Amino acid sequence: MMLYKAEEARDKMEAPLHVVDLHIEKLCYNYRGLSNAEIILLQLDTFEKYFHLAWVHHLGTLTVIHGVGKGTLKSEIHRWLKDRPEVRSFENRYHPLYGNGATVIQFAL
Repeated sequence: MMLYKAEEARDKMEAPLHVVDLHIEKLCYNYRGLSNAEIILLQLDTFEKYFHLAWVHHLGTLTVIHGVGKGTLKSEIHRWLKDRPEVRSFENRYHPLYGNGATVIQFAL
């Protein structure tokens, strides 16, 4: 097993995104056969992946596009964020590019 310093480990990770779009058609080419439960799990897994990458790479903010819809994905994301020590604040507010379907996360750096 190889051990890395934090800086070296970051260099070997996938690059973080400042904006992550969780619309299923952006995440999965062949999503038509997926159940609603499978779709939300894929979206939440993707969210957690890019949340952790943003945190490890010391990004100040991460914008998560979850869409408007019925609000299930937004509610799950907000519930998950509520108790995270890495999060200083998060807010779902109108954004000129994403409308009301995005949450901006401020990290506690």
